Order: sequence, then C-alpha cells, then structure tokens
Amino acid sequence: MKSYLAMKKTKLFILLPLLIYSLVSCKEKNKTQETTDKVQLDQKKDGYLKRIDQLNIDFFKNHNEIEKVVLSKLENEGSEYFIENKCYDILARFESTLELYCQICEKLNIDNTGGLLTSYLHLNDTANVKKQYELMKDDENAFIYKEFHKYRDAGKTLESKYISIKYDERVEAFANAVFTHVNDIESFIIQEWDGLLPPKIRVILIYSDGPGPYNPSLNETFLPVKSTPISNSFQVAGSIVHETFHLVNLNLLEQKCKFEMDNDMNSFKFLDEGSAQLIESKFMNKFKENRAEVDEYSKSLVLDNTFDFNGLKTSWFELFSNPDVHIYSLAYSFAYFLEEKYGEEKYKALFLPTTKITEDSWIAYVENYFGLSIDELIEEWKQKRIE
Repeated sequence: MKSYLAMKKTKLFILLPLLIYSLVSCKEKNKTQETTDKVQLDQKKDGYLKRIDQLNIDFFKNHNEIEKVVLSKLENEGSEYFIENKCYDILARFESTLELYCQICEKLNIDNTGGLLTSYLHLNDTANVKKQYELMKDDENAFIYKEFHKYRDAGKTLESKYISIKYDERVEAFANAVFTHVNDIESFIIQEWDGLLPPKIRVILIYSDGPGPYNPSLNETFLPVKSTPISNSFQVAGSIVHETFHLVNLNLLEQKCKFEMDNDMNSFKFLDEGSAQLIESKFMNKFKENRAEVDEYSKSLVLDNTFDFNGLKTSWFELFSNPDVHIYSLAYSFAYFLEEKYGEEKYKALFLPTTKITEDSWIAYVENYFGLSIDELIEEWKQKRIE
C-alpha cells in the first residue's frame, strides 16, 4: 500500500480553489469603482434586491427559494435588469440560469481571461471551454485546464440526495465505482454538517491527469481520474468529503463574519486545506496512519532548517507551485497539532461559528480564537515535531 506522501506525489486530483478569482466572479472593476457602485446600488435597492440580500444570509438553506425569485425576476424584467443593477453574478449559481450568465459576461466582455471555462464545461460546451483556455493559456496555472476541452460527457448523471456526479464517457466504470460509496459519504457528511450542507454537491470526473479545481458558485468539483485505478475509487470518495468541508465552512464563515471571505487569502488556505485533509482522513479511517507520515515530513523540514514555515501563512499560493515542498502535508500536520492542542470540538468550531465574528480580519479572528498568534502556533508546532 502506498504511503500518504507517496500518494500525494502521484495523486491525480489535488483539490484547490479556482486559482483565478474571475473563474467564479464577474467583478473585474477597481476597488474605488466597486465602492462607488455599491453605495449607489444600496441607495436605490428595490424590493427584489433587498429580498435577495436577506435570503443570501443563508444561501444553502434558501437556495431553492432564491432560484424561484431570480427566475421570476428574469421572466418579468429580463436580463437587462440584472445588467443595469450589476447583480448578474447570482445567475452563475443555478443550472437554470448558467447559460444566460455566460451570455451576459460575453456581451459585457467580462471574464475575458478564461474565467468562464468551468461554467462552459458544466454546460458541456467544449468549444467555448477551448476558447476560454486559449484566453488564459499564458497564466502559470493554465496547465490545470489544458485537457478540459476534450471532455466527452456520458449523458448520464449519478444522483443521490446530496451528491451529483457527471462524468466523461471514458471513465464510466470508475464513476460507477465511486458511486458505490455514496451512502458512506452521505452518512458521514450528514453526521458532520447536518443542516449546513448545500442542496447539491456536484462532481465532474474528467478524463485527464493533474490537479482538480472547484467552482464554489455551483458547489462543483472537477476531478481528473484518467490514470486512477478503480481500486482507488474510495480515495475519490474521500476527496468529495474533503470538498464538502470547503463548501460548508466557507458558506458559514461568509454568513458570520463582517470581513470579506476570500479563497485567495494565504492564511485562510493554510488552515482550510489542513483541516479538509484532517476530516478526509477521519472518513477514510487513516487518521493515525497519515499523521505519522506528515509529522515525520514536517520534522525533516524543521531539522533541515532551510524552509521558512511562516511562508505557509503569507505565501501559500506561491508555494503551491514549488515541487520541492509538500505544503499540503505541512498544513495537514499543523491541523493535527491544533486539534490535539485545543481538542476536537474547539478546533472544529473554528470553521463552524455559531455567533457573529466581530474581528475585522481572518487572522485577527483566528488569533483571538486560539489566544496565540499564528506565528506563535507555528513555532510551537515546529518544536513539537522535534521533541
């Protein structure tokens, strides 16, 4: 059996957020203009916008009602209403309005650097997937999407209460193998996040190799599984649990905090990715086995004394492309350390707050929550590794 670190080196579907924020947002204005537009919009908000604002406080819970309100507004006033009021981003969040969202972005020449690629893939529009890739191919992370335009949809969707799996026709046997684990997945995620789950957790299995991005607008993960043996189907089930953690905690944190939650925050991704792996290991019953390996790896870097561990907090996305450092393993080890230090329930509640977060930033929230700075926690973690 492969070790955890060996699997990380060969694992074909490392989960990561969409690395270009425009992939899930049509907000390509400068900050000054955004602020001006927001003030003007707040001053003239009509009943529809106010209602959407209220329902958006808990998007997952109110998903179906929001969709009905949006469709009614489209029927009565057309797409121009959404363009004039700069509120068309919400159209990216529903299958029923996704095509219109793409049309609006194309019309306004927004997301013209490849930002519509995953939306078009969901729509099985591979010609536009290829076009979007050409627009972004000079980006350092474009390699992730290089084969996506070759997707051949099987024309079938495997559905359960919470899970929806689309797949390339060339990986049908693998998709069916993954779906045999759906009851285990749903039992686990309901136990962990009952009442907090999105209405549907979408997965697309891709016939390619490499990292797998996800689109939070649609709660959709893209998992390249071309070279993954069917015997590893349970590993993909673990990745779905991993992804569900991201979806649940980001939605809840956005409800509770007054600062803007952004997947591009280095310090957030450091803690978020470690915790997602931790919950994945519990689902897969590899908690102790994986901990021994990632702690040993972290120890080796501490002893080597050539790696700046504070970079995990400040430079996560730069380190992601560094093949010499397994940042996911380090984040995983740090998550084990925090859970052991503070206890499982307190650590879990960091991402599942039940009251409003009063701090002005993610880092301030985390440091007040734990009573120590992240730098102090990193230093303590490092010392624990070599004791």
